[in-house]
Amino acid sequence: MEKSSYILATNRTLQKQNDQFRILTEKNKLYAKNNDTLKTELKKVVNDLQIRKKATSLLGAQVIALNKRKREHDGMVELMSRYVKRHKPNCWLYSVPDGLSVVDAMLWKQYECKYREQGSSQTYSADKITSKVGNVPLWDSLSDLLETVHDLYTRKK
Repeated sequence: MEKSSYILATNRTLQKQNDQFRILTEKNKLYAKNNDTLKTELKKVVNDLQIRKKATSLLGAQVIALNKRKREHDGMVELMSRYVKRHKPNCWLYSVPDGLSVVDAMLWKQYECKYREQGSSQTYSADKITSKVGNVPLWDSLSDLLETVHDLYTRKK
């Protein structure tokens, strides 16, 4: 009996070890499967990271290009602004200057007088006054223009 009980005990022990081995094998397979899943996910993350790095570098290049374009745009705006300032004096103003008498203001409007500012000086002219050649004369002072306008008006009467 002793031998049979020893054999039974050994058989049970072997069966338990076999069951434990089977359980460990199944767990190992699960871990291997999970490991494969994790490896696949890690590869996906790495690929996604590489794609994002490429996208970031492309966006960085776009930002650099846009900054360059902005600088060029700002330069062009500055250039146009200087051009407008330089050529703005060519704009004639037909409004009656402040401080003219009622008669002078009436003559200003009648002869369509005008002026433009060139830096610190002003140039005066009148659309209804022309030379014999057809050119519109220019005056450097308001008093010279008003004197000419008064002379023309008195001759007309």
